[in-house]
Amino acid sequence: MKSSPGQLPVNRLLSFLLALVAGSITWGFIHTQDPFFKVAERYHIRGLGESDERWNAYLEQQSRVDFMNAALVIGILGGALGLTFAVCRPTRVSIHWRLLMGIVFGMLVGVVAGVAGDSIQQHFAGSRQLSVVESAYINATLFGLLGLGLGAIAGGMGGFGWAILDRAVAGLIAGAIAGILYPVVGFVALDSANIEAFIPRMTMTRLLWLGMGTGFLGLLIPSSVSENNPTSLETAETKATKSCIVL
Repeated sequence: MKSSPGQLPVNRLLSFLLALVAGSITWGFIHTQDPFFKVAERYHIRGLGESDERWNAYLEQQSRVDFMNAALVIGILGGALGLTFAVCRPTRVSIHWRLLMGIVFGMLVGVVAGVAGDSIQQHFAGSRQLSVVESAYINATLFGLLGLGLGAIAGGMGGFGWAILDRAVAGLIAGAIAGILYPVVGFVALDSANIEAFIPRMTMTRLLWLGMGTGFLGLLIPSSVSENNPTSLETAETKATKSCIVL
């Protein structure tokens, strides 16, 4: 199915709204389950007098748990956004295959983006509070990688090989912009933005974090007009084939 220029605003609005729904699903999971993985009781610190070995063991387990929670949460977000791509993408690919591709590959992209973003967060954070610049770098990486992967998935559904690069770049830019703006807007608009946490703990901060991320990424989902036109190579091959048939 090809989208006409007149359909693009409608597709863009639909994808934007469904992307926000995907963010809402993720927010609901975080609100009811976060943190899903927790440090085992035997590693808990009972007081400041614990030995260095106990502290090191606790910090190692906490880092491991943070990775697992980041992978799970962003994996769910990636799968939900991948489902949005599958629903909105105007292609000839079967809807069942689109749904499967969107969910499975979206979750894989989300896991990679979550682990990468949390790795940078742990590198910066240590025992101090993150700055707005550091938070912008972390979230730009997170949403940039998420947009890059999801854009590539959307391009793969489009039927043209070059569309993968086109959509991937669009996703990378949209995600990076969202990641940079989130801590800035949070710091200005909210008294306590809680930007030092990879997965925000405050309700309003989570809404802002997911809303900006999914909103910007939702803008890359609709296909462009040029994506529905054949490449010059395909046009030449088609003309050559017709000429052969005529002859």
